[in-house]
Amino acid sequence: MGWLQHCLGQEDASIVSLCESAICDLKSSTKETTALRMLAEYLSRRGEVERPSRYVHESFDDANFYNARLRKLEVGAVLPIVEKNHYARLQRERNWLMVSIVLAIIIALAAFAAWLFIRRQNRRLHEARQTIEDRNRQLEEANAQLAEANEIKSEYIGNSFYLNSEFIDKMAQLYKMVDRMIVTRQYDELRRSLKESTIDKERDEMYASFDATFLKIFPTFVNDYNALFPETEQRYPSGGLTPEMRIFALIRLGISETERIAKFLDYSVHTINTYKTRVKNKSWVENDRFEAEIMQIGVR
Repeated sequence: MGWLQHCLGQEDASIVSLCESAICDLKSSTKETTALRMLAEYLSRRGEVERPSRYVHESFDDANFYNARLRKLEVGAVLPIVEKNHYARLQRERNWLMVSIVLAIIIALAAFAAWLFIRRQNRRLHEARQTIEDRNRQLEEANAQLAEANEIKSEYIGNSFYLNSEFIDKMAQLYKMVDRMIVTRQYDELRRSLKESTIDKERDEMYASFDATFLKIFPTFVNDYNALFPETEQRYPSGGLTPEMRIFALIRLGISETERIAKFLDYSVHTINTYKTRVKNKSWVENDRFEAEIMQIGVR
């Protein structure tokens, strides 16, 4: 009936009849291959893969069971059609798998490229942030140096005005005395007064004024300076600074030229260099780092 319906073009009814026939074969344990073979062929032509493949193999096993050569030939004619569809399906699945793999690789490459781009951007951002932090730190240091320089300038300018005023008053008194002695012809007395000049005393007063102003700006200088030496080499003067301390006090103020330091302290350049070398050799700090440590006094 299924075959006749197929010949009449009733495909759906033909498949139903072939299914009923195959079910009857199973129920009666009939090793007949025709129903399953035809069902596999018709379903295969409809594009199915799994069921036709299973049915045709079952039909082929039945034909082998009773060794029917004709049935084997009939099943063998259907088997290539079923396997062709099965192969085509596998081919499509493989193609889809290849497409999926290619897409996955493309996505992975895109993700890796994005990761590299993001990493490079993060590195650039980190470098930019580091540069900004360095610039901000440099700006803060510059501002601190400017504030320190302004404080030093204010203190020493005010002190200089006071010292200049005193010096002018002393010079005015000296001029009056010299003029009076010249008018009264007291030449011997004038010569004796000039020999008893107070230049050394004036210089000592200038140093004392410098020390007082400097220690007002850097009150911890003596302690921080002595911290650079072993206890046996530490010195704490009762008032003002020692000559060695005064040299490095000038360096702390930014006067690093040996000639200017020598001129201010009325020493020779050789004497200044000798003092500096002697002091550095006594310190536990390396010689090439000693002046850098001096410049940090008052900053910490």
